[in-house]
Amino acid sequence: MQNFLFALVTASITMSMLAILYISITPMLSKRYTAKWLYYSWLIIIIGLIIPFRPQFKSSFIQVEIPMTYSVQSQLSAPSRPIINAQPSDISNNFVPGKNEIYSYNIITAIWIIGTVIMLLYHLYQHIRFLMMIKRWREEIADPQIINLFHQLKDVMGISSKIVLQQCTCLSSPIMIGFIRPVILLPAREYPYDELTLVLKHELTHFKRKDLWYKMLVIIARIIHWFNPIVYRIAKEISIQCELSCDEAIIQNENMQVRKLYGQTILNAVKQGGKVQTVLSTNFNGGERGMKSRIISIMDMSKKKKGVFILCFLIVAIIAAGMVFAAAGENEVKGAYESNIAITKQEQSKLDEQKKQDTAEQYSIYEKFGLTYDSKKDSFFYNSEIVRFFTDTLDSEGNLNSFVRYDGTIDIKAIRNKQDTLTGIEVASKEEYDQRTTKIQAAMKNSSNLVQENLSKDYNSNSAIGMVTEEGDKKIASGVSDSNELGDPNYNNDFLNEYIDYGISYSKNNNQWFYEGKPIHYLIDGDNKIFVDNTSNSVKNGVLLKVLRNEDGKIEKLVQISTIQ
Repeated sequence: MQNFLFALVTASITMSMLAILYISITPMLSKRYTAKWLYYSWLIIIIGLIIPFRPQFKSSFIQVEIPMTYSVQSQLSAPSRPIINAQPSDISNNFVPGKNEIYSYNIITAIWIIGTVIMLLYHLYQHIRFLMMIKRWREEIADPQIINLFHQLKDVMGISSKIVLQQCTCLSSPIMIGFIRPVILLPAREYPYDELTLVLKHELTHFKRKDLWYKMLVIIARIIHWFNPIVYRIAKEISIQCELSCDEAIIQNENMQVRKLYGQTILNAVKQGGKVQTVLSTNFNGGERGMKSRIISIMDMSKKKKGVFILCFLIVAIIAAGMVFAAAGENEVKGAYESNIAITKQEQSKLDEQKKQDTAEQYSIYEKFGLTYDSKKDSFFYNSEIVRFFTDTLDSEGNLNSFVRYDGTIDIKAIRNKQDTLTGIEVASKEEYDQRTTKIQAAMKNSSNLVQENLSKDYNSNSAIGMVTEEGDKKIASGVSDSNELGDPNYNNDFLNEYIDYGISYSKNNNQWFYEGKPIHYLIDGDNKIFVDNTSNSVKNGVLLKVLRNEDGKIEKLVQISTIQ
């Protein structure tokens, strides 16, 4: 939804800027181009508002930063510390990405949806109310002369569709309503024959050009962009241009006498007062605002050009909008740590040393029982053997210290008494070791279960363990935050670097990989690489990705998949 909101606001801003420019140059364009082309050029902008997504380019003139959907904490000021006596709620609070940001977007989304629904209901209410009023006061036209004239004009204009002609005492100006069953409604007054001819031609022209459907698109744009005042101005400009183009079609190739009569007919309609009571109708009156422009246009007998250039210009401008406003997350990324604080190698080295010191401090309580930590090798030893698996259930609530090393050769666990006091360390039996080995190998083959290290009943962690291992030529990795916190030396934060140019970024603050603002739960690249992140947030909100390569083995794109194959 975040991407949709960004696209919606971007479309609203870019189309508004384009509309303001178009409105400002319309008086100049109207002297050279026909009103018809000026009218239909607005349709390009309306479509741009209704369909907010644009082609995006890697370079942009105006950068719009999208807040990342994870919490930001500087590692420089607060280096990561191991989790000791951590409650499950503490873990989720530390590592669930972007609670505040997600909450803000949910609020904004809710406001937009509520506003959209209110606008939709408002227009429906107004239209239904108007139709009920019309139904009450309309009546059939009995004058055969008017009926014959109406059918003659339909034949001349090549209209074969059924259109009902009625009159209504509550109207002051002719209108047309109805998408499926169109009805032309005349005020309950007598028209001179010449004026009536022009009035009927006007409404039939609206029908022939499908102007009601055009108006429907304008209303949809107003409903979607209810928060943008420029869109309301756009709707008014289109309404005026609609009448101008309709006038132009009627008086085309007519002499000045007919033009004067047509102008007088419009003025007479304005004198009757009143205004259309639903936006889903045409209106011969058109209102006083555009009257001056209509009269000037009617009297203008100069030949004008088609506005193909205007259409092309607007289309190009909309496409180019992707270069004017581009999400910073779509730009070319030069490093893995997008939207994070850049640090030097020296600073990274200090952080690594600090992490090792923290790990040594955390596990120092086990030294008197034989478990030692070698900071140079970043490995744990017990009885001179590298420890593969260790777990210590700290209390009855399930909090624990735990780590896994896949280059280890021994599995151990801490022993505590009923008071949760540490009393010793126990080596796993050969049977337990072999069972765990079998499960590890099975987990590697079934990559969707790779991160879940629940290999024994003693290991019941709320955290996922991160790992990188190799099985033949296939590289398998998990990208989880807790592995770094637990001091896992196998954790590899540049595992997905080769995909950075294809929408992937790494949050060093969360120790997690993201794709288009969402955490990556699973990524598979043929038989070469598998990546899994089974932390709770990634499982719940993450995406499943598949890498597509061409015949030369080069990456073409990343695609989201629905299931793990």
